[in-house]
Amino acid sequence: MIRFRPKSQWVPDYKRQRCWTCDLPFTLIRRRHHCRLCGEIFCDLCSNDRVVINKSAPARTCKECYENLLRYVSPSDKKNDPGKNGDLHASEEERERRGESKDNPSENLAVLRADGKDRESEETTVRRSSVFKAQRVSSTGSGHAGKMFLGSLPFLAYAVGCLLLSSAYELHPENVRLATVVISILASLPFFWAVSSEFFLSRDSRESLEVSTPEASLLSLPTQEGDEIPEKQEARGSERKSSGSSMPVNLTSEEKEYVEVANRACDKLIREYEADKSNWIEKKNNETCRVTMGKMSGIPYNVFKASALLNCSINRLLNLVYVCSINQSWNPNYKIMRRIKKLGGGVELVYVQTNPIGPISSRDQVSVRCIRRYKGGFVVATASVEIKSIGPVSGIVRAYNPSGGGFVIVPEGKSGLVSRMTNFMVTDIKGWILRSILELTVGSALFKFYTQAIPNALAGEWGLRISQESADKFVESLFSRTGGEPVDHAMDRKRVASESKRKIETKENIPNKAHPLITTQRLEYKELNTEQKEWMKMGDQSMRKLLKEVEGGSGDWKVLKAKEDVTIYCGRVSGINYKIFKADAIIDAPMDRVFYLTFDAEYASKNSDTYNIYERQMFLGDTHEVIYLQTNAIGAISPRDEVQVRTWKRYKGGYALASTTIEWEKFPPARGHVRSHTPYGAGFTLTPVEGEPGKCRMINFFSADIKGWVPRLVIDMTVGGEMFKFFMTDLPAQLEDTKSRTEEEDSAYIRQYFK
Repeated sequence: MIRFRPKSQWVPDYKRQRCWTCDLPFTLIRRRHHCRLCGEIFCDLCSNDRVVINKSAPARTCKECYENLLRYVSPSDKKNDPGKNGDLHASEEERERRGESKDNPSENLAVLRADGKDRESEETTVRRSSVFKAQRVSSTGSGHAGKMFLGSLPFLAYAVGCLLLSSAYELHPENVRLATVVISILASLPFFWAVSSEFFLSRDSRESLEVSTPEASLLSLPTQEGDEIPEKQEARGSERKSSGSSMPVNLTSEEKEYVEVANRACDKLIREYEADKSNWIEKKNNETCRVTMGKMSGIPYNVFKASALLNCSINRLLNLVYVCSINQSWNPNYKIMRRIKKLGGGVELVYVQTNPIGPISSRDQVSVRCIRRYKGGFVVATASVEIKSIGPVSGIVRAYNPSGGGFVIVPEGKSGLVSRMTNFMVTDIKGWILRSILELTVGSALFKFYTQAIPNALAGEWGLRISQESADKFVESLFSRTGGEPVDHAMDRKRVASESKRKIETKENIPNKAHPLITTQRLEYKELNTEQKEWMKMGDQSMRKLLKEVEGGSGDWKVLKAKEDVTIYCGRVSGINYKIFKADAIIDAPMDRVFYLTFDAEYASKNSDTYNIYERQMFLGDTHEVIYLQTNAIGAISPRDEVQVRTWKRYKGGYALASTTIEWEKFPPARGHVRSHTPYGAGFTLTPVEGEPGKCRMINFFSADIKGWVPRLVIDMTVGGEMFKFFMTDLPAQLEDTKSRTEEEDSAYIRQYFK
């Protein structure tokens, strides 16, 4: 009698963590397998044999059941062959009594080798003609004690079928956890791929840009007179010469090649502008602007064409979009736009660094551009060039702009007050972003640029007031000489007088020695270099945008959280392509005390849960300072660091503080931290509450782009909750800790910063 393992129930997966035979644990490589004869669970090696049950597909069986089966059908057990005992001629009733059946092909069972072929003994006895009945046993109960079981084979043959197996399957937490881990690993692969791609693209890049000398940085590039955009003053339309001559006397062979590239790019742009583009695909369209997409000769990918009607003269429009400093001040696409060098003949080298646009991270490039008169208007063409001294910035992908890109401005109608601007966007932004995603993003960005950004800038939203007279002078000086050097002597004299007056006023307001509670280096305006003056202008621009948003602005807000006197909003504002947060709170505390808690760097570094490091690096005059900060991890957001310039002023009987990110070679990104970016408009205002002298109102804007791979949805869920927690828990606790401070101490602190 051959004995088999007494098993009558299918073993669920979760009941076995190890192989029944070798006792090795199951892993992602060592998988679980059921034996179809006994129902136990084994690994691959211990269940590598196969049997065919009822002419179904070959099924796994364990070694023990397989060997027992071979012994049962071996030549030594001929007595078990029903044909030798004459049972083939038994009556049908006798066969039914013994549990046997007729030779039905649907119930044959054959033994196979591990490779799936029929197993035959060396003798000529035909064993495959033996008929065996496969006992089907329920997966939930014991079914081996019946009459049919006694008359059939002494082993359990679990049929291979989805119905029987699905009834035996049970969902277990361990299986769910394993599936979750596998899915999480697969889902994270695109993020790792993206991060590694950006890393290898920027691994050989330089931390700073070098133009003429190794010590020169990006912000030390030759500037233009238009770089200085005074608040609520007329924008300057002329550029100052850095060398004193209209064009360089001698050009190197490399610079002569740049000039040729610029002229070829201008010729190609004119050809493409005059060519028929009626077959291009329309992406966006309204009464004043139309954006299309199509192919351009020599470029393997789709490029974009935008044509828009703008209510201004061609000279005003050229002044707005051509002068680097003016363009940088209002254009939401540009973070940095600087002229590197003039090459004469309307040709110059320009460095551009863009802001992120949707899923497209920041890009930079060095371009040569050429300007000409064309059909009563102007044509400006650009093309990328390589300059060894200006490598890609760390963390920013170097884009490429082939010939054919640029814009054309021509008058529309006879009034001279309407212009048509046609722009060809041909840039290859490189990186890992799919071209299909770019085509969805760039078209919408161009349409928004011509329907919102330019009209708003012309309307003076950014404090720009480009008069027709100044624009005419700019164009006249631009094309007055072969070199195209923009010169306006009247504007130059006005600028020098204004700067001298401001320096005298600044010097008079700066005390002879530092304030008693301030030990950080304080620099007078005349001691500031070009880079530090640029930081001051960035701080002033951030302050202007902050006050504009506080007083109404262009934001579209919805309430995220509200309780008692604290309301957290989430929405969008112009110039920022992601959601930002706004907090409006009535605080039951003196205004000077709240300003001290939220402004003082030393207190924030020691007592704030948000900041790990919050250090003042230097003062830039009386109302500007440079700080370096490192944040702690907040939920799913890992630590960040940033260098900021802060500026403050009195506002409606209270105070206003604005900040924005700057680049400083002294502070590269810290190891283990992601370098975040705070655009213009971040900060807060503190104003007294009318009729309640012991209270103040704070309006705070959080607009930082924390970078990294964290999905924006996670950021939106985290930041709003942290702001609410600050006003409901952290700030009251800080007020309680500083209740021993007197009003005289608070007033003395305020006098240090506000004259």
